[in-house]
Formats: sequence, C-alpha cells, structure tokens
Amino acid sequence: MIGELLKIAGQCDGVPLRHGHADFARSLERTWGIQAQPFWPGATERVRQRAPGFCFMAEVYWDLEWTLQQQGFDYTYDKRLYDRLLVGHARPVREHFQAGLDYQNKMGSLS
Repeated sequence: MIGELLKIAGQCDGVPLRHGHADFARSLERTWGIQAQPFWPGATERVRQRAPGFCFMAEVYWDLEWTLQQQGFDYTYDKRLYDRLLVGHARPVREHFQAGLDYQNKMGSLS
C-alpha cells in the first residue's frame, strides 16, 4: 500500500482518503486478535521522504480526526461539527470552536 501511495505522490500533490480508518492496528486486534503496528505514521513519513509537500486529507469518523492528524494527515473532515450544525443547538457548536487551533486548523470539508 505504501508503494501505491508513493506512485500517487509521483503524479499529484495530495490524496483524499475516503472513510479512513485511523487505527488499522486496533481494528485488527479487536476483530481478529492480531497485533500489528499502526500503518499511517510510517506511511505518511515514507511518502514525505520522497515528496515533502504531499498532502494527506481524510474523511474519518468516530471522533478519530485528531488521531489521524497526529499520524501525519494534513487535514481531516469535521464530521462532528457538521452533525452539531444539523441538530441546530448553539451550545455544542460554540463548545466545538473552543478546541485548540492546532486541531481546528486541520479541519474542513472534503465536499
């Protein structure tokens, strides 16, 4: 999979990951009892060694946006904010914007 990412990095400036799973290792362990190392930290590092400006973007759910940001992703889709806006209550939206700027600056819409 890293080889495919390296091929993509040789052809464009970034890649959007649809329905990204931040923690393959945890999913494997929970589902199959298989222990594995997290994939994305090593993958993003290897790609950036060859293409330093390459941009990783992810559509990720289950409150794992921060996890992917810490694993090397430049931007993640802010699904939590979208859901809060749909409900229409001001307080949760206001509280959402109290998160640190290190987190908020990497959030956005992939649509």
